[in-house]
Amino acid sequence: MTKKILSLAVAFFMFVGAKAQIVQETTVKIGDFSVVAYTVTINQNDDLTEEAMKARLKEAKLKTKKTDGFLACLGQTFTDISSSPINFYTKVEGQGKKDNRTSVITVAAVSSDINASNNSSINDNVRLFLENFVTYVSKYEAKGNLEIAQKNLKKAQKTYQSAQSDKEKLEKNIKSSQEKIVDKRKEIEKYNEKIKDCQEDIRNIESDIKKNNDKRAEYDKKMSEADQIMKQAEAEVNKYQQLAN
Repeated sequence: MTKKILSLAVAFFMFVGAKAQIVQETTVKIGDFSVVAYTVTINQNDDLTEEAMKARLKEAKLKTKKTDGFLACLGQTFTDISSSPINFYTKVEGQGKKDNRTSVITVAAVSSDINASNNSSINDNVRLFLENFVTYVSKYEAKGNLEIAQKNLKKAQKTYQSAQSDKEKLEKNIKSSQEKIVDKRKEIEKYNEKIKDCQEDIRNIESDIKKNNDKRAEYDKKMSEADQIMKQAEAEVNKYQQLAN
């Protein structure tokens, strides 16, 4: 229950932090025209952000092309912004050092019909799209991290199961050896003349048991390490499942 509450708290603060980013109005030059655009800076690196933008536009079934330094969707209907065809432009620029990159996202859209008078409504929807996209990037990143965490968990589970299987085999060997000792002791009691030979057999078997016990300690250590990795991976899966939902 505590882990669930903690995961929800992390998701909440991540969501609030994403929504707290300030979207600003600006103008950009596209070809010979200056158009109203909106920009926002987020903490994700530019490679991830650009990848998320391409995924978002693909979800909207829009075809893209590079034009005037922008990723553009020309003469297409983007229902989130307009029911009529528009020219949609976006650009992601990175800032900061390699290990502390941020992304500056710029988005603009204009009606494909030069005589249209609804660009005010389009601009409002562009701003809303950008505000929502900030959250989309966080979720996109969380889904990517979730896939990695799930792979790590699967690997840890496989290691744990392998160690567990090896330990079970050793346990069977140890049990078998112990049963042999019992049988040999019975032979000693029944056949005194074979005491010397049976005692030698016991010493050999006990030597095998010692070796197996030493190996069992190694597998216990492997299981303990794998268990820790598995628990960490499970924690990451829980965290990113909350963020991805």
